[in-house]
Amino acid sequence: MIIPVGHEMGSVKRIPYVSIAIALLCLGVQILHQSSRQDKVFEQKLGALRHYWAAHPYLNLPQSEIPYLHKVLGDGSPQYLEPDSDGILTVSGPDGDYFLSVSELAEEQAQLVDLMTDTETAFANIFTQRWGLSVQHPKPLNFLTSLFLHADWFHLFGNLLFF
Repeated sequence: MIIPVGHEMGSVKRIPYVSIAIALLCLGVQILHQSSRQDKVFEQKLGALRHYWAAHPYLNLPQSEIPYLHKVLGDGSPQYLEPDSDGILTVSGPDGDYFLSVSELAEEQAQLVDLMTDTETAFANIFTQRWGLSVQHPKPLNFLTSLFLHADWFHLFGNLLFF
C-alpha cells in the first residue's frame, strides 16, 4: 500500500500523544526555518564576493571552509606578481593592462579576505548549517536537531503522511 489508509489492527483506542508532539515539533522547526532570512544574507555576501573576485582576478583567493566555493568562484590558484623597479605592478585584465602599487594590491587583497570572512560567517549562520548535521564539523547536539529539519514543506508533509 502506497498511502497509509487505516490501521492493520483495526482501530486504535488511545491518542498518539508522542506522535502528535513530534509532528508539531517538526512543524514548528519548519516555520522557524522558513522565517529565517540568513539564506538571503548569505546569497548577498556571496554575490558581493563573486563580483569583487571577478573585478580583481589577479588576487589570491583564500582557502575557505565553505564546500565547493572555489568551484563557484573559479580558479583560486595563487598568482605571483613581481613589481618593477619603481614598485609598480602591471596587471593584465580583460580591458587591458593597468598598474597598481604594492600597497594598493595589499589593500585589495585585505578587502577580498574580509569579504571571504563575511561570506563564511553568513554561511555558518544559515539555519540548516547551524542546526543540521554537517559531515565536515559534526556536533553532538546536531545529531538530535537534524532529525527535525526538512528541506521544504513537501518533504515535511511527505514524511508526516507516513508517520
